[in-house]
Amino acid sequence: MNQLAFVFHGAHGHKEHIARQVAEGARSAESAEVDLIKADDITRYANRLLRYDGFNLGSPTYLGGVSAPFKGSMDATGRLWRTQGPKGKFAAGFTVSSLPAATSHRR
Repeated sequence: MNQLAFVFHGAHGHKEHIARQVAEGARSAESAEVDLIKADDITRYANRLLRYDGFNLGSPTYLGGVSAPFKGSMDATGRLWRTQGPKGKFAAGFTVSSLPAATSHRR
């Protein structure tokens, strides 16, 4: 069985919704077990990622980059990468960006 972690951050529920939809698709494979993990939890328990065969990382796009909370969570996993703990594991990611609704301006 493949164990997958979907790690995400989002302030308004959009990224969690997307993570849940993608996880549902992954769960449809008989050999997949999927956990949804909020990025903040990885900050506290970075070693948790090592128990998974792969992970999908999701963040909103803020000013062309990932959100600060997501970046902080990934920074907390630095020691795992330095020791090549995730080597050979599947990894994917997604980001979501949108423009604010158009507003009309009166002159």
